Amino acid sequence: MLFRSGGIGLPQAVIPPELLQPHVLTPRPVVGLRQMIVTWRRFRLARRSGPKVQLDIDATVAEKCRCGTLTEPVLLPARGNEARLLALFDASASMTPWRGTGAVVADSLGRSQLGHAAIRYFDNDPLEALFESARLLRPQSLRDVALEHPACALLVIGDAGAARGRSDRERIRSTRRFVALAQDAGWWPIAWLNPMPQQRWAGSSAARIAAIPGIAMFEFTEDGLVLAVDHLRGKGRH
Repeated sequence: MLFRSGGIGLPQAVIPPELLQPHVLTPRPVVGLRQMIVTWRRFRLARRSGPKVQLDIDATVAEKCRCGTLTEPVLLPARGNEARLLALFDASASMTPWRGTGAVVADSLGRSQLGHAAIRYFDNDPLEALFESARLLRPQSLRDVALEHPACALLVIGDAGAARGRSDRERIRSTRRFVALAQDAGWWPIAWLNPMPQQRWAGSSAARIAAIPGIAMFEFTEDGLVLAVDHLRGKGRH
């Protein structure tokens, strides 16, 4: 007890040394921006398109041998990454702890160098509506989004009911219908990233959704993101 002369005694707090260590209070995304950008670049579908600007050495040599002289080199269009990706991020209340991750996903896709990349948002159930904004503004139907972003690999990011630990039959049925419509729209393959630890999926809708044919669900970690991208590019084992 600490006393002041002529005053009232005040208690003195005793703080363990380990509590004096600095703590980071800034929210951190599940996976950092740089790591996401690097991982998206694993997803490649290289094709030649556009003007002929690259030298085709074999064809140029063959032309020289055929004609004896070479008036001009044989050129090819440059190779570019034509991989197409559409990400759907669950912006519902149950995903509030990972809201910052959604912003990082959107930012990273803009820097991904994919042939086409876009993100839309949904409120628990992607079948009901997709939104242009994480604030769930400017709704679009699945059909309209499919017309705007055709023939894309599809990445869904959400807890699939694992955050609340409930199993919702209607949610599972709705997700089955969504998968069927997504395939009809040309969104294939489909990978799902779940920010909840995999051991928390049991007993919730997430476990049943993960078992739906056509969905490959992974835990949203750095390793899980790599596995999801490998699945989207046809290299995964899931």
